[in-house]
Amino acid sequence: MKPLERHESRLPSPVYEARRCLEQDLHFHNRSQTITIEPSEDGIILTGTVPTYYLKQMLQEVLRPLHFRVENHVHVVSATGLSDIDAR
Repeated sequence: MKPLERHESRLPSPVYEARRCLEQDLHFHNRSQTITIEPSEDGIILTGTVPTYYLKQMLQEVLRPLHFRVENHVHVVSATGLSDIDAR
């Protein structure tokens, strides 16, 4: 193994970096446990729920500086029962 390859394997994963960013952000500090972050081929996939469309958009904005693709599959479910999830 070349020295560079060994160093690259120690780089933080996109999932770790994304979780760290959310934990440090004031909007998600106590709310990040409602968001699941999974790796994808070229970035991460977000799932879970937030109470407002504003927070759904803020997820992407908070993670933008990380420079990898974010698939935002988070649903908006408010305390009043309104939701973007299709009724089945």
